[in-house]
Amino acid sequence: MKNITLFLFVLFATMANAQLPVSQTPQKKNALIEEWTGYKCPYCPGGHQTSDQLVAANPTKIFCVKMHERNNIAALSGSDYDFRTVDGTAILRMPEMKVTGAPCASVNRAPCTNPQAGGLLMSPNYWNAAITKILGENAYVNIASAATLNTSTRVLTVNIEAYYTGNGSATNKLFIMLMQDNIIASQTNGSSYPAMMVGSQYRHTDVLRDVITTGSFGQSMGATTAGTLYTTTITYVVPASYLNI
Repeated sequence: MKNITLFLFVLFATMANAQLPVSQTPQKKNALIEEWTGYKCPYCPGGHQTSDQLVAANPTKIFCVKMHERNNIAALSGSDYDFRTVDGTAILRMPEMKVTGAPCASVNRAPCTNPQAGGLLMSPNYWNAAITKILGENAYVNIASAATLNTSTRVLTVNIEAYYTGNGSATNKLFIMLMQDNIIASQTNGSSYPAMMVGSQYRHTDVLRDVITTGSFGQSMGATTAGTLYTTTITYVVPASYLNI
């Protein structure tokens, strides 16, 4: 079975998968690992293992989305699946990303102490320290969500509430990322992460499929001052497949 997972976050603020209504009590930030990877990358299974272990150690506070966008390690070869997305490619091209090698990741797209080429991306051995720092910071906005999927029409409806417990950045944008799990496909050096092997193939998880809010860079949340309540409803028709997956 191939499962579809929803993930949402506000850039530079916090994330939550709490149910409605949203909490108005100040909280600490959660951490999002945006991991850049590719099925032709021999070192990327090690990155997958690192992020999987970090999430497993704190599954209600740490989340990961894996983006297969760099053509040199993600381009199609023969009948291999295409994991690339329009939105992921747009995010990768942000000047702050500065990808020089894979695997690498940003954590909450926050500045870090050991970046690649002066950007926001780090090698796996720095992810844990970046996450620890983020989890210790105060969030200024809480998010809660509830999603329903009509399995006959494939219409996904997501209701969002966000409450500002403090003053936020001048502009915040909401992203809702749709991810897919349990894709059995090729992976160079996949055997270095034995838990993901299915015969001679590899189990890909947390794969970005689409950003379902407006545009690749999310939708504006309007006022960001303490005491503001933001609500929105997103509807999206989930395709029967993504590039034959």
